[in-house]
Amino acid sequence: MNKSRCLHKKEKSDKKDELLKAFAVQNPETAWRLIEGQAAIVTPEDGVLRLLNSVGTFIWTRIEKPVSLSNLIKAVMRKFDVTEDRAKKDIIGFIKRLESSKMLLISSNKKDLPAC
Repeated sequence: MNKSRCLHKKEKSDKKDELLKAFAVQNPETAWRLIEGQAAIVTPEDGVLRLLNSVGTFIWTRIEKPVSLSNLIKAVMRKFDVTEDRAKKDIIGFIKRLESSKMLLISSNKKDLPAC
């Protein structure tokens, strides 16, 4: 493996570690409801309706108030009986997608986030 590829992997790992220490909360501008146990969310940017599966709904309802991603991972591990590596990978991907759709806010400092 060449040196630049190793550096790129380390940078990705560092960003992942930083994200695991961060806090997430729903964007207060995001409209949503639980319908028959499933979160139905309208994204603030484009008005698209998104329906979450059971794991997504579990995460979504936990981030009504700021929560650390590490605590979120532990909760998902307990609820869905998955390994830590699997929970980290899936939650980080999910959180990044929600953030890119402006559905949630992320900060390294809990005090910087609104308490919905």
